Parts: sequence; structure tokens; C-alpha cells
Amino acid sequence: MKFVISLFLILFSFSLEAGDKMPIAQWADSIQPLTVGTEIPDVNLWTGNGDPVHLKKMIKKRPTVIIFYQGFWSPSCSNQLDRVQGLYKKLSKMGYQIIAISPDSPHKLKKSTKQKHLKYLLLSDYHLEAARSFGLAYRLSVKDARKIQKKYGTELRHVKGEKMYNLPVPGVFIVDTKGRIHFQYVNPDFESQLSPGLLLEAAKMVMGNVKKHNKNT
Repeated sequence: MKFVISLFLILFSFSLEAGDKMPIAQWADSIQPLTVGTEIPDVNLWTGNGDPVHLKKMIKKRPTVIIFYQGFWSPSCSNQLDRVQGLYKKLSKMGYQIIAISPDSPHKLKKSTKQKHLKYLLLSDYHLEAARSFGLAYRLSVKDARKIQKKYGTELRHVKGEKMYNLPVPGVFIVDTKGRIHFQYVNPDFESQLSPGLLLEAAKMVMGNVKKHNKNT
């Protein structure tokens, strides 16, 4: 398994810039995620009410913690949403906004937000445009897709033009208001989610660097 955590320039040996056409990985451990220093793409997403939003426009408001998760149906991803909720006050006090992105439909997002009493924003990447643009999308085998559908009763999605179902590898990106990535954590081992402590420390470090940069410019 390839383990990816980018904070102190621990990166893949290759890097694709946002704007390049990201390939859809054949397996979860062969993805090519955006790395620290690159700029995030501008993608279309939808709120729980079905309203379209532009990611780049949203992140201009405040530095942003962007969470990618596979769906509310996934136990590990659902737990991650809870852990992030536990950091909401601290991250907000630092000056961050939190956005969580998944292939779940707007209707499911609205239900998830209400059920978990989430204070941060869930956005629907219904066509997996964001997952692909961030280099997180991968193909599900027919066997795995059927297993997920049978076990969780969820409706899977795929990128336009793809015959196989796709999912995003869960990940965390911390970006500034210009969309520059300062921290990235992506791990194809879905059970190994980023710990709240590490996320908080990364957020503190990034905010310190952003404020220092803004002061010197």
C-alpha cells in the first residue's frame, strides 16, 4: 500500500498539477493525488439543497480544511465525520472553514447533516468531478461494487464516460484562500484515517505559515 502524507514535503516521486486531466486509477493504491504546493482545481459541487457551488469561490472566504470521504454508508468515513465535528470549534476559532465532499446525492447529504448534527458543510460530488480532479478517483471491480451495494444498500456512481463504478480514496487537504495546498493526507488503507490530533497540529502549522506569508507580502 502506498501511504501518502504531505506536510514536510514527503511526496510521491511524481506530481500532477491541478488542471491536468487526472487519470482514474485502476486500484485505490495507484492513485495520483494532488500534492503540497499545487493549486486545487475549480470544480462544481452541490449543497444538500441541490444548489450548485464553485469550490474555488468558496475557499476564497477563509483557509479551508477539505475532507474527501466515500459516503455516509461507509463506517470508517462516517466515524471520520464525527471526529472532524469534534474539532469544529477549535478549527473555526483558528480561522478555518470545513468542507466535506463525497459522491453522496444532495438528498443524502441533507439527511447526514441532520442525523449527525454537523455544523460544517457537506457537498455532493455527484459526478465525481472533484474526486477525479484531485487525483483520488479509482475504479471498483465488479465484485467489490456488488459487495458494497449488497452490504450497505448504497447507490454507487461513476465518472462520465466510465463503465465501471468509481469512488474517491478518502483524504484531507488544507488550503489557503488562493487554493494552494499546504497539507495533504491520503491513505488507500481506508481504516487508517487521519487522527484528530495530527489534523489539529497540521492546521495550526499551516495557519501560522499563512499568516506569516500574508504579513510579509
